[in-house]
This record gives sequence, structure tokens and C-alpha cells, in this order.
Amino acid sequence: MNQTRAIAVCLLVALAVGLTAVTVQAGELALRGQDAAGGTMSGGNEWTLSGPYHLRSADPEEPGELELKFIYTYERTDEEDDGCWWWGDGDDDDDHHEIEFVLEWGIAEDWEFIMELPVTIGEGSVEGNGDIAEFGFHTRFWKEDGWLPAFAMRNLIRIPTGYKSDGVDYTARGLFTSTIIPGTMRLHFNPFITFVNGNDDEGDRNRQCGAALGFDYRVSDDLLFIADYRHTTGESEGNSDQQSVELGMDWEFANDQMLALGTQFEVDGDDEGPDWGVSVSYIIEFAGPRLDSK
Repeated sequence: MNQTRAIAVCLLVALAVGLTAVTVQAGELALRGQDAAGGTMSGGNEWTLSGPYHLRSADPEEPGELELKFIYTYERTDEEDDGCWWWGDGDDDDDHHEIEFVLEWGIAEDWEFIMELPVTIGEGSVEGNGDIAEFGFHTRFWKEDGWLPAFAMRNLIRIPTGYKSDGVDYTARGLFTSTIIPGTMRLHFNPFITFVNGNDDEGDRNRQCGAALGFDYRVSDDLLFIADYRHTTGESEGNSDQQSVELGMDWEFANDQMLALGTQFEVDGDDEGPDWGVSVSYIIEFAGPRLDSK
């Protein structure tokens, strides 16, 4: 890892430590206020993470709640190590633009339906462009109970509906959520494994796995911050594992409307995968039907 990357990693670690310290102090003040008032912050310890980042909580959408997301993502990859990880010399760099349409629907208690359609902008002939990348369910098996964290699974398949796409991919993702500061801060662990059936190139891995470890901090009922570290295997044999840091926020600026932001920075120091990226999401919620008997 060169000096520039080392400095960047140190800054990210310092930011995480500083935010954690502020969070703990704010949480202590909040708990004192709760004790004085004889109650807790509204919303309890269960809320969803909706922004354009990978970290997710074990909590699904509420039954009868339908969430529609419009997401724009920009990623930049410096194809050659020219000593500038956030901005290359422009000759060998790759810019990736994508828009996504995501539907998440709380169909019943502890059950959420998910569908996502990603479209790569400016590169319509990219293989797989237009695939329904996520089609499946988020299922919560139990809620948090004392020291036992809440646990849920996301079982998702990729439907090959896009350009020159074939093979169905399956992803199983575990979601563990544990409260650190009641009503304010939670810890999340998201391991996953993906079975890739659409890769025909020699050396491509048919099984890819990884995990994200992070936390979310609720500043208020309308504002939420998240930070996480992700470790994933490379897409091909011989490629190094990928490591990145994500920072994000969800802001409910009006009733049933939200703006969300996600940023990702590579911290492994190699030339595989995007060096950095940013995503912006507009989210709107609707009342929808629920499929259980309630």
C-alpha cells in the first residue's frame, strides 16, 4: 500500500473512531434523558436501513408498506496504479454509471418482497444490462431478545432478462442486528454467499462470499448515519480479495419521502474493483396491501 492509500486509511479509521466516541457520549446523554423522562426514543430499536449502501438490518419493511427507490451510482476505477487512488491520470481509468429501480414491499409480518432493475448508462451493450438483479424475500426469523441479536435472511436470485444474459445467480445473505444504545445505535453483521451460474469465462469463481460489519446511528427520527467495512472474494481465481469502507446517510425530509447517500472507498491497495464510488437515492413510501390475515 503506497503512502497516499495509507494516509487515506488512517483518515477513515480516525473518522470512525471519532464518530464512535461522539456516538457513545451522545448515547449516554440520551439515556440519562430517557431515565429522567421515564421513556425511550420513539420507534424503539427496530427500523430499516434503506440507503444505497450494502449494510442492512434484520428488520424488514412494515406489513402493508411499499417503498420505491430511484438510485444513481457512479464508480471510478483507476486501471493502473499511478499513485492517485481517488483520481487517476484519465488515460486508463474507467467510469461506471448506473441507475436502479428498486421495489421493497412488506407483504406480511416479518416478510418483505424485493425486486431490483439495474441499468448501466452509456454502455447499453454491457452483458447483463437490464437484468432483474434482485428478486426474492427478506425474512426475519426472530427479533432481538436480550443478548440474542435479531436474525433475518435475504434470499435473492438474478433473473437473466438483460442483454446477452444467461444463468440464474443465487445469493443467501444473513442479517444480524444487535442494539448498542437503545433507540440510537445498533451493530450489524451481514455475511453472504453467491452462487454464480452466468459466468462462462475460464477462471471465474462459481461461488463468491464475503461479509459486512458496521453500525448505524440515529441522530433523530429523520436522520440516520451508517458506516461499515466490507470484505469480499475476487470474482476470478487468482484475484485478491476486495476490502472497502462505506459511509452513508438516510434523511426523511418530508412525510414518506427520503433522500439517501452512500459512498464506498477501496482500502486493499490493489487494482481490482472500483477505487471509489458514490450513490444517491430518492425514496418514496406508499401504503400497500398486506398478504397476511391481519
